[in-house]
Amino acid sequence: MAAANRLNKEELEAYLDEMESWTRFDITPAEAAPALGCDAYALNVAAKSGNLGTIGHFFAGNRLRLSRLDVLAFCGRRPME
Repeated sequence: MAAANRLNKEELEAYLDEMESWTRFDITPAEAAPALGCDAYALNVAAKSGNLGTIGHFFAGNRLRLSRLDVLAFCGRRPME
């Protein structure tokens, strides 16, 4: 069922192009999930267990926020810093 929500290659490229034009520093798990091929809940679980790897993140209260530039770097759109 989760595979039905995944973007095909053209949709993913268009979504990453759109994400590059955003000016915000941080994005929500719901905004990052399509680019990463998972759901927002999986990102929350990974962050809480310390398994998000190189993607910078922080919690504002109980809300997870992810670094937009780190998500783009993970997807190969920007060099890792």
